[in-house]
Amino acid sequence: MTSARLPLTFCIDPDSTLDTLEMVLAIARRIGLHLTHLQLRGNQAFLELHAAEHDPLALFCARLHNVIGVHDIDLPVHMLPN
Repeated sequence: MTSARLPLTFCIDPDSTLDTLEMVLAIARRIGLHLTHLQLRGNQAFLELHAAEHDPLALFCARLHNVIGVHDIDLPVHMLPN
């Protein structure tokens, strides 16, 4: 089994930055992902998540698009939805 990682960048609405980031991290935790890097600059978040396999990361990407207040998601090409 090969481990997988997901580096991504996204913007958060400035009115609710911490609440939205908390929601994003809760989604990752419920899926079973591990946070390996987090950086927040203003309303731009830089995350790197780790999982034992690719499928949980793909599920996280799909759910991230449904979070209110998250926009301008920059995903690696292999993680983009079809």
